[in-house]
Amino acid sequence: MNIAIVDDQKEYRELIVQRLSKISEFEINTYSFEDTSSLKCSKVLFNLIILDIDLIDENGLDFAKNNLTENIVFMTSYDFYMKKAFGKNVYAFIEKSDSEEIFLETIKSIIKQIFEEKTMSVKCDKGVVDIFIKDIIYLQY
Repeated sequence: MNIAIVDDQKEYRELIVQRLSKISEFEINTYSFEDTSSLKCSKVLFNLIILDIDLIDENGLDFAKNNLTENIVFMTSYDFYMKKAFGKNVYAFIEKSDSEEIFLETIKSIIKQIFEEKTMSVKCDKGVVDIFIKDIIYLQY
């Protein structure tokens, strides 16, 4: 599972990477980005994006609305955004002040939810990616 972490504060990105490393039930590859522009330039396909709302280049809420195919968890210090944050592709809202236990429980639950949908692993130029069966229109080998 590929997880992107997008936060303009390096200490929070490092904290999230450290917390994700404690999840042993799933093989997780983490990728850290300072802004959404860097994320968009990445050639990696992400199963989940942990996204701050208040970013340097773009508001995380706008990114979520403009990228409806991405699975997003908002992690922010601003709880007043919570009502605005939820949408079709938003799985959760985690406050940066939440405990490690709450963070891990939430992320594990979301990963299980994502993988409950039937997926197919495909090897391509970007490495091995998991594709939801419902998203496959045509596949050629």
